[in-house]
Amino acid sequence: MTPLAYSNPEISRGGNICSFPVKSAAAVSGKISDCRLLLDYIYRLLSDSQYESVIKWEDKETKIFRVVNPHGLAGLWGNHKVLN
Repeated sequence: MTPLAYSNPEISRGGNICSFPVKSAAAVSGKISDCRLLLDYIYRLLSDSQYESVIKWEDKETKIFRVVNPHGLAGLWGNHKVLN
């Protein structure tokens, strides 16, 4: 099996990805321009502090992040795809 080719070279799957629903999502639309792939979208969310209630870096150097609110992330992605 070959690894996935990401459109953003800064993204890598070198570590574990954790998901723990801890707190509710902030009221944000999830609209990010010029972003079509889920991994690019996640990276952009991680780069914006207003989405920390949904997804945040655990260790940015090793590219480990936490999905704080999986349902919130799914909703944001759904809103983004409808708007694009």
